[in-house]
Amino acid sequence: MVASPVALLKDSPNPHGGELFLDYVLSRDCQEFMAGSQNVVPARTDVRPPAGVPALQELKPLPVDPSFIKKNKAELVEQFTRIFTS
Repeated sequence: MVASPVALLKDSPNPHGGELFLDYVLSRDCQEFMAGSQNVVPARTDVRPPAGVPALQELKPLPVDPSFIKKNKAELVEQFTRIFTS
């Protein structure tokens, strides 16, 4: 199971089920399972990452410029599609 990223959509046909799923995915038990079995960074700070994987607090997010993304959306989508579908 790969549950990253996860989101609850505004017009979801089953918002309660979605909330329950999010609660499960973000639970300590599930985060420990995912970190141990999938070698991923846990979304919780109280779950230790696997050896060699940085903790969430150690990651430095990339800066995002929403106006650049909006202005260059078509080119960015094309580039993303080319990279990830080749």
